[in-house]
Amino acid sequence: MEFSNENVFIAISSILEDMGIKTDDFTEHTCLEADLGMDSQEVVEFQFALEKRYHIRFPAGFLNRDLAVRDLIEKFLHLTNCVEQYSIS
Repeated sequence: MEFSNENVFIAISSILEDMGIKTDDFTEHTCLEADLGMDSQEVVEFQFALEKRYHIRFPAGFLNRDLAVRDLIEKFLHLTNCVEQYSIS
């Protein structure tokens, strides 16, 4: 599966909207807690939804409330690239 900053950004925005979190001023600089007001439980729910959408599993501590969207995208792309490199066909 091919990932890009743009399609991961769109997926993140879509998941947050599905969770009822407003994304009106959503940018790559948005922070999950400071800007969106997400608490720990919402971050866990968000991570689960992201894992479910892409059929992947993130390591413990992958997400935290202080993370900015751009950092999340970077971590996501790095992780998925590593998974693809080491997948057995």
